[in-house]
Amino acid sequence: MLHPVTPLKNGWQEMGNCSNMPGQTFQFKQEVDMSEAKKVMANLPAWVEIPATDLARAKKFYQAILGVEMIDVDIGNELKMAMFPVDEQGVGGAICEHSEFYHPGSEGPLVYLNAGSNLQQVLDRIIPNGGKVLQGKTEITEEYGFMAIFEDTEGNRMALHSMG
Repeated sequence: MLHPVTPLKNGWQEMGNCSNMPGQTFQFKQEVDMSEAKKVMANLPAWVEIPATDLARAKKFYQAILGVEMIDVDIGNELKMAMFPVDEQGVGGAICEHSEFYHPGSEGPLVYLNAGSNLQQVLDRIIPNGGKVLQGKTEITEEYGFMAIFEDTEGNRMALHSMG
C-alpha cells in the first residue's frame, strides 16, 4: 500500500512505504516535474466514450437533455460515434456503438457532464426523454456546487454537475 506523497525541496517526491509484503517495507523516490504534472491534472480526463446499443436513440436523448447538436462519425469496422461539441481547451467525448466493444451498464466509472449554470433545467429533461433520475439535485458543498445522477436510455449510470 502506498502512503501519501510528500514533496521534498530537492524536486523529488517521497512515495512512502510499500507494505504489501508482510514484514518488509520499501522506500520509493521518484523525480517529478511539478509544472508538467499541474498541466496534466488541470484536465485529467482527456476523452470520454459513453457506450450505446442504439446510437440514434442515445444521440436523441443527449441532444435533448443537454441542448446540443452532436456530430455523427462512422469510423468504419462497425464503430459508430456521435461526438459531443467541445472547444479547444475542453474535454471531448462521444457516444459509441459497436456490438463487440461497447456495452452499456450501471457499474463502473461515473462520468459527470457539465449541466451549465442550472443543473435542474437539464435534470427536468431526463424523464421526458426516456431516462431515469436516480438521485435528484444534491448540494455537494457551497464551494463545489450541485450534482445529480441519472440513467440514460442505454442503461448507463451518468451524473450531472453545475454550480447552480
